[in-house]
Order: sequence, then C-alpha cells, then structure tokens
Amino acid sequence: MRRYSATVATDLKRNLPWAVASGAACALLFYPFDCWLLGPLALVPLLLAVRRTAAVRSAAYLALACGWVFALMSLRWLWAIFGTGTIAVAVLIALPWALFGAAYRALAPRLCPLALVALTPVLFVAMEWLRCQGWYLRFSWLQIGSCYVASQGSQSTYPLVGIYGMTFLSVLVSAAVAGAVVRPRRDARLRGLLGAAGLVAAIVLLFRLAWVTGLQRHVETYDRAVKVLLVQSETEDLEWLLTTTRQYAPTRPQLVVWPELALADYVEDDPAALGRLAGLTRTMHTTLTFGCKSHVPAGVRCDWLRRRAMCQTDGDIYYNSALIMSPEGHLIGRYHKRHPIQFFADGVPGPGYPVFDTPTGPVGIGICYDLDFADTALSLTRHGAQLLVVPTFDARDWGRVQQMQHARLAQARAAEVSRCVVRPTSSGVSQIIAPGGEQVTFVPTSEASQITGVVALRSFVTPYVRGVWLLPYVCVGISLLMLAWGAWRAGRQSGSAASG
Repeated sequence: MRRYSATVATDLKRNLPWAVASGAACALLFYPFDCWLLGPLALVPLLLAVRRTAAVRSAAYLALACGWVFALMSLRWLWAIFGTGTIAVAVLIALPWALFGAAYRALAPRLCPLALVALTPVLFVAMEWLRCQGWYLRFSWLQIGSCYVASQGSQSTYPLVGIYGMTFLSVLVSAAVAGAVVRPRRDARLRGLLGAAGLVAAIVLLFRLAWVTGLQRHVETYDRAVKVLLVQSETEDLEWLLTTTRQYAPTRPQLVVWPELALADYVEDDPAALGRLAGLTRTMHTTLTFGCKSHVPAGVRCDWLRRRAMCQTDGDIYYNSALIMSPEGHLIGRYHKRHPIQFFADGVPGPGYPVFDTPTGPVGIGICYDLDFADTALSLTRHGAQLLVVPTFDARDWGRVQQMQHARLAQARAAEVSRCVVRPTSSGVSQIIAPGGEQVTFVPTSEASQITGVVALRSFVTPYVRGVWLLPYVCVGISLLMLAWGAWRAGRQSGSAASG
C-alpha cells in the first residue's frame, strides 16, 4: 500500500502541471476570453498526463484537478453566490472528469492507438452527459462543444451534430494529436492514425459543405413572421409592467413576454390581477407570457433539498411557472419549470414540455435554467414548437460574465434546433435569437429596458433533432460496454498470472 501511494504521489508530481494547464486551456475557450480556436487542442495536455501515469487512481486525480481548475476559472461568478463554498461546488462539478480520467487510463493499455483515438471522444461525451444530465447535481454549462458559438462560421454546424457532436469532434482532434505525440514517429500505426484523422476532417468538411450549399436554404425560410416585445426588469410591480407594456401599443406587438417570476406571487389566486392582465391583452390584442408561481397539487414528489429551500424562503413548495394569456384575455395554458436550480428556492420540477397553440403559432416555453439542458429545446421542437419563449432571471449581482455565458448557451440551443428564441431577462442579456444562433436584437445591460423585433416561426427539422441527439446516449452505452470488457480482460489476466 505504501508503494502504491508513493506511485500516485510521483504521478501527480510529474503530471499535475499538465492537467492544470489543460483545465486553464478549457477555461480560455469561453467568455470573457473566447479563445475558441484552442478547442481542438485544449485536452491534449490532460491526455498526455494521464497516459504517463502508472496508476488509474493517479489518472482520476489528474482529471479531477483539470475539471476543478476549469470550473474555478470559467465559473468565477459563483463566488458571488456561494462565497468560499465555490471551492466545494467546483469539486462537485469536476467529479465526472475523474471518471473520464480513470476510464481513459484503464483502457489505454488494452487498445491499439487507432482504437484509443476513436474511443477517447466517446468516453468524454459520456462524461459530459453524466455531468450535464445524468445525476442530481447536473450542470449543463460550458460543454466544450458550446464554445464555438462565439464563432459565426461555426454556428452552422450545431444543427447537424448539436453541442455534444461538436464536443465529440473537438476531443477527437485532441486524441489524435496526443496519440501522434505518444507514438514514435517511425511507428507504422502512427501513419494510419494520422490518415484516419485526416479522413475524419475531410468527412466533416464535406458534411459542412453539404449543409451550407443544400440544407442552409431551409434556415433562411420561415412559415410565419411575428412581432414581439420583450420587457426586461427586476421589478415585480404589476402596475409598472402594465404601464411600460402599454407604451408600445402603437407598435402592435403580437407577442409580449415578461421575465421569469415577473410577478413573484400566485397570480391565479388574484382575480383583480388576472382582470388587469386580461385587459392589457384585449386592449393591445396581443398574446402575453409572464412568469409567476403556481400551487403544487397534493402528492407531487419533491426532494428534501428543494423542499427545504422553498419552505425556508416561502413557507411551502410551489411551481415556478409561465402563463400564456390570449388576446381575448383567456388563459391558454401554463408551463412549470422542468429544471429548477439545485439548492435554490426555485420550484418543484414540472411534469413535461407542453407546446401551446397560440394565435401567433405553436409556442414552446422553457424557463431560464431549462434552456441550458439539451432536452428542453429538443423536446419542444420534436413536439411541434415553431418558436421558443424563455422567460429568464439573471441576478444583477451575478455579474456580466455569468450573464454573457448564459446568453451564449441560449444561442447554441437555438442553433441546435433551428428555432428563434425570445428571451427576456430580469437584469441580464435580453435577446431575440435567430434560428442560426445569431442575436437579432439584445440588451446587454442590467437596467430596465424593452426591445422589439420580428421573429420567424419555422417547422423545419434539423438533422440533430431527427436523430443525432442520440449521440451522447450511444457514447454512454459504448463506454459501459468497453469498461465491462476492460474489467473482464483484467480479470482474465489476473487469473492467468495467479495460475502461472
């Protein structure tokens, strides 16, 4: 045991700087640095460091350190929320990285170089799925593949492969480079490795060319145009919201959207408030979407962490909801936030992703944190939504870095499913996002403001929505099979050594 501990210590002493460098490189990919050109090479130092270790545990520690540095550098705005607890939060975010490091190190000696290059992005995408969607503490920000939204030229790839697919391609390049460094130049397998990497690059370029010359025309077409009004404000004053919205009546907006919890109360319990809201929609002949709270039916399950947070701040559990009101003043429906933020008083998870048939067309709603997860935009689009409405809350004191990172992720989600996104915030970056992920109109300020614009309703279904969204699940399945195979091989070798 002492010898094993000494081996781990030696591994960390030799390789920890490389893991830290890789974590820093990953952080540089995102706002405020936006060095997205580093994306295909960011993981090379980590992969080399893990390959140089003598123990699987060492590889897990190195990958954990890489993910921890990445989280601390890129999510430094968390200090405004958790204070010194951010150090522990970053460890929780980085835990899946440790699994990737251990799996990569355990399988590397059992695979030929080409197979290892092919398997590396599979393992990494499986890890990102676990980090982003696969456990209670999921946090779907800062996927490697989402950094390319800062490049206008790269956004057209999201409808093809999605964020997970962009991560896969980036890690594939890193794995090929790391493999070329590890193998001696005279090794014939290296030539095959580089040839395969070149073939993959050629396929990707041809795929992009086919999209730009063929499928791209679908992005430029739309079924219907709708004029929208977004109101950005931290106030929960109904009178102010009504007065401000009425000022834009001459522009004849067909859809008005207020932020998440714009009315932080149970509006449906207040007939007077409902009457005033109905009067607004009838006067302006517009559809209105606004955030509020809704009662939770008896018997709905809620984990103790969420229940404790809500009971401490509000005395009871509730839904974080968005209501839609028709131009005639009737409630069309209500959506309950599907992905409340962990540890916060943010509501009970809603039951699903309904799509609402409104006078403006089929509308899907996600609330703030919902759009950070792949399943929100994907499910709404698959259910027929032609426009995504996302009331959002970004606190003023969380700072510009948080607000910009959040806005960039919304752009990537819009590009994945090729849908316009209407996203008013309380004090962050309010946006009208085009189907290609570009910001048509935005307000980069924490002050109360309003923006108007025209959005396109679209029914076109991207390759990502048609089936490429299954990629992370395929990667998880392959990873589990390969780990089972590796354990079986290790068991056989141990048995043979014992019998010998």
